[in-house]
Amino acid sequence: MNKLLKTTGVFILGIGLMTGCTDKVAQKIDNTNNNVASEVTTAEETPTSLANLQKEVEHIKQTDTNVSTDIINNKPRAQIATPTRKNTTSQQTTQTKKHDLAKAGEILQPMAYGMLNLQGSSTANVVRFIASNDGSDNVVKQINLTKVLDLLNTYNAQTIHKQDVLQRLQNDKEIEFVPLNNKVADFSKQNLEKLMNHKNKVVYFAKDQVFLAKSDIGYGGATDAIFMPVEKWEVKGDRVLIPYENIATRKPVGMMTLRLNNKNYESGANKTMYYVENFELY
Repeated sequence: MNKLLKTTGVFILGIGLMTGCTDKVAQKIDNTNNNVASEVTTAEETPTSLANLQKEVEHIKQTDTNVSTDIINNKPRAQIATPTRKNTTSQQTTQTKKHDLAKAGEILQPMAYGMLNLQGSSTANVVRFIASNDGSDNVVKQINLTKVLDLLNTYNAQTIHKQDVLQRLQNDKEIEFVPLNNKVADFSKQNLEKLMNHKNKVVYFAKDQVFLAKSDIGYGGATDAIFMPVEKWEVKGDRVLIPYENIATRKPVGMMTLRLNNKNYESGANKTMYYVENFELY
């Protein structure tokens, strides 16, 4: 196993959770109606009051006609700006609702981060890490391409597509990559065992979009740092900033930045809510 396979860290985490618009004309009519009702209850209607009311109604109708004509003729009219008030509480509530810190915590389960981020690992290591995740050794495992894509797109800032994965495996000089235009079912169990004759081999069945790799014990490791409690996390826009600290000294030693996952790639059936945008060591 090369040195790269031994440079993984397990991060352990405790998870906790955390208009009105006014119509001027309509309003005027309502006020007029209220005044009329008041007059009815307090005094007998007179020809003068009825005449005034008729004039008011005619004025309102004329106003409506002018507005409609101006709109049709595309004639600009002076408008009264309606003051608006920032609803800070509403904005904060909306922002809080779009985040789910429990979902953020799911991708921080004890995991060999170094095996899944391509800055410190390789695509072949990702495939073999998945094959070895149950602790078995030297067993031929089938890994769906979609699972590889989901993990790569969760633990890397860039969006990774199917062709990127295949090209990286093709260019990896430390493994033997064998792409086949077949299905797994085209081979018997014995022939699959013969095909997978060593641990540094990855076979791809194009018709199934499935990889074959041998499991290998020894993946994973330990670290002297843990993520701080959820109370120390910070939400900034579409990001969640998660600090972590030294177990012994409790001093901050790094920061992981998660971002809401809006990536589009093939399948994405099990796309996580967040992806790791940045992982910084102080």
